[in-house]
Amino acid sequence: MFIIDVNLRQAGTADLIRETKAQYPEAKIVVLSDDFDLNVMMATLQAGAEGYCLATIGCDVLVKYIDLVMLGELVFPSSIFLSALSSRDKVPTPRRTPADGIEDLQAASAELPVRTLSSREAEILHCLMEGAPNKIIARRLEVAEATVKVHVKAILRKIRVANRTQAAMWAVAHLPATSMEAEGGWLER
Repeated sequence: MFIIDVNLRQAGTADLIRETKAQYPEAKIVVLSDDFDLNVMMATLQAGAEGYCLATIGCDVLVKYIDLVMLGELVFPSSIFLSALSSRDKVPTPRRTPADGIEDLQAASAELPVRTLSSREAEILHCLMEGAPNKIIARRLEVAEATVKVHVKAILRKIRVANRTQAAMWAVAHLPATSMEAEGGWLER
């Protein structure tokens, strides 16, 4: 695992990533940046980095990002990315294979903006943050397991992630830690 601070080598970050990947092909690379730059993010991902995150995130979120990268996921700040895409006319075309998952970044731009979550979906997303399986979520919320599955699919679609782990990461970065409904704004009323 290599963590590269883009602010230390901004002009040469992509080259450093390529050199590191050439020397250590199995290494995972996460790039930290003080601010979000869509072009820098795309360049680092195209160069071979598996993660791009802001240095301003909390330690707990950074640890979860690193965990996801080590599990083989491509990690980036989705809400900031989607905001940046909505203000651009065209998304840069990545040069990596579909298996690398970068095309998912372009697919995320297809249907902006991200729709809001219902209060039940927010409850289920909170349970996903805790790592609870569908059966436990169903018992806790006193609903059928099939109902939980339907809600999980809707959550994944709405927040534009591919799996439960990515949904949990999204929730860590976007949902209030204590009371999900206290902040409002992102919930349907």
